[in-house]
Amino acid sequence: MKVKTSFILAFFLLLSGFSDLAGQENIPGQRPMLLLDNAFQFISGSWADYTYFDKQKNESTRLYFSILDRETVKNAPYIWMEIEAAVKDAPVVVTRVLIEEKKAGPFRIDQAIVQVQGYSPFSVPQKYLEGQDQQVGQFQAAHIVSQLAQQVIEHNGKKINAITAEAATDKGDKMSITYSLELPPIAVYQAENKDFRLSINDWGMDARSKINGPPESFLLWIMEQVNNAISKSDTTAPETQSFAGKWQTDFGVMTLTQNGISVDGTYTWRNGRVKGTITDNILRGTWTQNSSDLGNDVTSGDFEFVLSSDGNSFAGKWRYGSGGEWQSTPWNGTRTQ
Repeated sequence: MKVKTSFILAFFLLLSGFSDLAGQENIPGQRPMLLLDNAFQFISGSWADYTYFDKQKNESTRLYFSILDRETVKNAPYIWMEIEAAVKDAPVVVTRVLIEEKKAGPFRIDQAIVQVQGYSPFSVPQKYLEGQDQQVGQFQAAHIVSQLAQQVIEHNGKKINAITAEAATDKGDKMSITYSLELPPIAVYQAENKDFRLSINDWGMDARSKINGPPESFLLWIMEQVNNAISKSDTTAPETQSFAGKWQTDFGVMTLTQNGISVDGTYTWRNGRVKGTITDNILRGTWTQNSSDLGNDVTSGDFEFVLSSDGNSFAGKWRYGSGGEWQSTPWNGTRTQ
């Protein structure tokens, strides 16, 4: 009776918690992509890392856009594109879409794969890729109304030629925007209106897929969640590993605070800050610090800390931005408190 009751309860909770995936709400981690006139560029390997601030919710989301490999679908050119969305206290979600390669939208989507942090990737059913039920790969078109000024912008030691302009969406929503064709794929440096602010953090040309493992069918993915819920209902959840405390690291003294699986902290090298989430014994997240000992410019990137079995040290790695190779210099730490 216990097994049967657990199964019914787990299945009910699953249907409730994942009703968004069944078409009642949005598939997790989806954000409309700003598409500026003909400025979008299909350049393989290009990536750009942004912070999207929702003024109504007072919530920040880190968005990472990248252009990957090309394919031919029914004699037409298509290309794989990825969007990673990271919100505080929520799993990171990576969405990979195969879209038609043409100069202007709307873009037809042939396939889509979604991976929620901590789970296997799954293929999105075709019904969610088009029409009224579309939930993945939505683009928010914006059109230049007037160009205001040209300028050279220096950001993290990189210089770009940019244009400041006034723009409007198809719905008539106005925004101020600074853009540059030197910032593929979406060309936006900063965009802002009464509802949001989109600001670039970094960009580069060495993008790689962040989807880990082959995708499974949506139905199989749902069934795996049922099985996981059943297993967890009859077992005691393991205690989350603690990264809280003070650490002596390769980049100075680091102080971390932890709330559940969420971790925030500081380190002494160039007034650095870290923020991330814990999966098993691994802390993954982003770091931000001053670009130099002088000035207020900042640079940022990813990090990954693997906690030792005794909890007194971690082995770490880091990189600039959200794509490309990890740096050869480690970021290891030893607990001091």
